[in-house]
Amino acid sequence: MQLKDAFKKSGIGLDIISKIEDEEHKVKLQQLEEEKQRQKQEIEDCKERNRKRKEYDEFVKLVKVKSDNFMFHIICSHIPFAKAEKVFNFSKGKEKHCCFCKTEIMSFEELMNEGPEILIGSLKNVDDELKRLNYLKDKLRGRKMGVTSDETKTVICMPCYGHFLDYISNGILNENRIVKSASRKTMGEWRSSR
Repeated sequence: MQLKDAFKKSGIGLDIISKIEDEEHKVKLQQLEEEKQRQKQEIEDCKERNRKRKEYDEFVKLVKVKSDNFMFHIICSHIPFAKAEKVFNFSKGKEKHCCFCKTEIMSFEELMNEGPEILIGSLKNVDDELKRLNYLKDKLRGRKMGVTSDETKTVICMPCYGHFLDYISNGILNENRIVKSASRKTMGEWRSSR
């Protein structure tokens, strides 16, 4: 700043002064833009956290409707988490809807059978992303991939399974009696099988 003031007083180097002022202005504008982007990202992150929290709260409401015996059965059949596997095909007796949200489940086999047709059809509509997404939604018809285990005939859709894992973690931390007793039972079985 002292150098700039000295140039102004002497009247020499006005082009240098204007360059310095331009650089300072550019730096300030860049800092303002970075601050705007940071604030925008914080808002988006907050919205995403709120959306996830609402989804989890909805899941907890669905869980509260279920009986304690049912929840004990579901937890025991999916812990340890290595027991859970994707639904590759619907074997006899397996349900075709999520046991929590009742969403229709698409097996891996169905996806592989319909997959090439869905991808080719969506690539034909690649010129418009919205058309492509609508085509994919129409073909999938709201179905989602799911998780099951050998110990149960129930199926859990992938979004609910993520919330289910959070529910188990929170249940252990908050000492939910069903979650604790189910995890003790399954961990005892797991230790004795080793």
